[in-house]
Amino acid sequence: MDVRPGGHDGAGGTARRAGRSWEPWRWLALIPAAALCCAGLTVARVLPSNVHPHYTMRATSRQLGVLLAGTTDVIAAARTEGLFNENPLPYRSVLGRRWPARKPELIVIAFRFNDPDRLLEREYTLIGTYRLFLSPENEDEQSVTLDTAHHEEAVNVYRRSVPSAERAAG
Repeated sequence: MDVRPGGHDGAGGTARRAGRSWEPWRWLALIPAAALCCAGLTVARVLPSNVHPHYTMRATSRQLGVLLAGTTDVIAAARTEGLFNENPLPYRSVLGRRWPARKPELIVIAFRFNDPDRLLEREYTLIGTYRLFLSPENEDEQSVTLDTAHHEEAVNVYRRSVPSAERAAG
């Protein structure tokens, strides 16, 4: 036995001696104890999202399907493509976070959208808003519509409101 000067062998030696004197059933009892600790940590991580449910992509997609039911026009989707998985709505992606060449009748926007001419204010009417829960790992810190306290992003739905004569000219 390796004894340190002063007559005792430290904490490591004490643990070794205690381990040797334990009977096998005591070692086996550590297995369920470790499993219970892991389960407790898992529940502590998952429980908050179940206690305070969030507005999910699926729920938002379904509500978009209800809001825009009967729409025959192709809907512009600006960083919202995943919201069309649970409904049959026709959509096309708006790349580059800016206006497409042909202005859409309907547009669904989340996160940042480049609108320097303020067309949303002038030519569109807000017809729906959803607060979509985002995992903190997927948040866009530069978003002006992100609620960082609740990890929610605004999803806005707009319908074009310019009179048809102006549409034909524009």
